[in-house]
Amino acid sequence: MTVSCICGHVSDAGARYCANCGRPLAAARPAEKAHGPNAARRPRGLLDRVWDFFASVPVAVVLLFLLAAAAVLGTLIDQEGQYSSWMPPDQYYPARYGPLWGRIILATGLSHAYTSWWFLTLMGMLGLSLTVCTLQRGIPLYRALHRPTVAPPPGFFHHAPQRFTFPAGPDPLAPLAGALRRRRYRVTILGDRLFAEQGRWGRWGPYILHAGLIVVLLGGMSRAIPGWYREDFLWVRDGETVPVPGTGWSVHSRGFTAEFYPDGRPKLYATDAVVIENGQPVKEHRILMNEPLAHRGVELYQSSYRTELDKAVIQIRARGTEKVLGEFSVDLTNPAPQYRAGDLEVAVLDYYPDFALDAANRPTTRSPDPLNPAFVFRVTAAGGTVHGPTWFFPFYPDVHFDQSLPFEFVVRELTEVNVTGLRVKQDRGVPIIYLGLAIATAGVFLTFYLSHRRIWAMVDGSEVHVAGQAHRGRALFAREFARLAASLGATPAAPAPAGR
Repeated sequence: MTVSCICGHVSDAGARYCANCGRPLAAARPAEKAHGPNAARRPRGLLDRVWDFFASVPVAVVLLFLLAAAAVLGTLIDQEGQYSSWMPPDQYYPARYGPLWGRIILATGLSHAYTSWWFLTLMGMLGLSLTVCTLQRGIPLYRALHRPTVAPPPGFFHHAPQRFTFPAGPDPLAPLAGALRRRRYRVTILGDRLFAEQGRWGRWGPYILHAGLIVVLLGGMSRAIPGWYREDFLWVRDGETVPVPGTGWSVHSRGFTAEFYPDGRPKLYATDAVVIENGQPVKEHRILMNEPLAHRGVELYQSSYRTELDKAVIQIRARGTEKVLGEFSVDLTNPAPQYRAGDLEVAVLDYYPDFALDAANRPTTRSPDPLNPAFVFRVTAAGGTVHGPTWFFPFYPDVHFDQSLPFEFVVRELTEVNVTGLRVKQDRGVPIIYLGLAIATAGVFLTFYLSHRRIWAMVDGSEVHVAGQAHRGRALFAREFARLAASLGATPAAPAPAGR
């Protein structure tokens, strides 16, 4: 059984005065009875039920748990735009997690968990729950704090948790008012009554914390705004210029550097990058692991690196001899359609940078990277004789599909190039999230480090009765209250019985 005050505070049964505002509770109606099944109440509509649902603390806890679980899954599962593979999502996830889990991840949106409709919906519901809880509890608190009970009934001074009495002088309340002002209390005197308070903002701490969390959620939900959030992955070869998706500018790599400690641990990964706009360099930056390149709200992070084949020097030799008929150099990422090798003319009819066979045993390429290059050549001799088409695999030079040719291809040299992996990220909601975190931090500070303390006094003939309350840190307040009493030549009375 509990009783409620008009300020909204609920006290234990038997309490005679509200511990929040000091009003008498003798005429207060029982809280449980007022809300019991037999109590008369207006019909509750859909809006009331929705309000009660979002005002429920268990609902907020469940939403927090679901968001936390989704965040864990989003961390454990590679997100679109973050993995370094060239494969599109519909191929990458079945290959990475298996056909069944790959389909589940794609169907549920776990491949882009933080921008999925259900994750944004959960954030919106949690934000709405925090808003409703804040309004439901904050409005009564606002009324209680801005219309405090300056003159509680006389009986309150005999049942307050902290109280003392001192002799009244010519100006009965002046000594107490002076002592309180020296302790930085805000003092109000109305006739023979005094009211002082300190740390009112401490009561607002939880609500400021809620407001900060709501701002953080709004920052997270801003990812749903087109153009506000983007993640991509770029592979950039040394000396190559690659457009940054969705930005209108490109990044050029002057070179990737990797350094290692003697035991093999990485010491430095760095990319010397140049921002290119309208064909002109506008910014230079060395991208390190924790020092991204930032340009126009987009950040490029050093994420990975690898080495790739760059060029192959291919010789054409007379079959079965060491006689070189010609030689040409091929760019394995972008071969020319035709090459001259001595008196021979070599045409590239087809090129598969990462050769494989599809389900129908037709040649295809797994990726645009020269990981397993294969060529289809046609060779024209000086007299106009045409040989081919014929296949050539630089990694398998001993494999010859056409033994009737009077020549064979031999790789004389393969050169490699460094390729840097850059993660592209744009999130315009980050400043909003930082603002929310700053507000939430202020709320935490006010909640735990600022105690709302109130002191009342009443002149009663030749005595002045003083009572005090604190909403938290009551032991510390009791010591301060005792020092206040001692400064006025009084001794605090024994604490009132529990619930009184």
